[in-house]
Amino acid sequence: MHRLDAAGYTTRVLRRPRWTTTLRADLEEIARTWRGDQPERGFVMALDALFRLDDALFVVGFDARAGASGFLHFAVCRAASALSLSTMPRLDECRTASTSG
Repeated sequence: MHRLDAAGYTTRVLRRPRWTTTLRADLEEIARTWRGDQPERGFVMALDALFRLDDALFVVGFDARAGASGFLHFAVCRAASALSLSTMPRLDECRTASTSG
């Protein structure tokens, strides 16, 4: 965390209504790049589409230029008042920043 902070990364917690068209496209590209040729899969059963759940929660990491670099996708479990991590794709540049130093 300290290395990412020093490299200028910030985070924002977002729900879908707060997305811009550009941010959604950026998140889709991050997810596509992360999985490569593999099908989309998450940690949570039946979450095979990142952008279909209206009440999903995203924690988005932004680089020093304010470009989306990775995100955590959480499904909201209302019955248990909890969040369930679905996926956490990131770009290679983010991975490099977290390990360099």
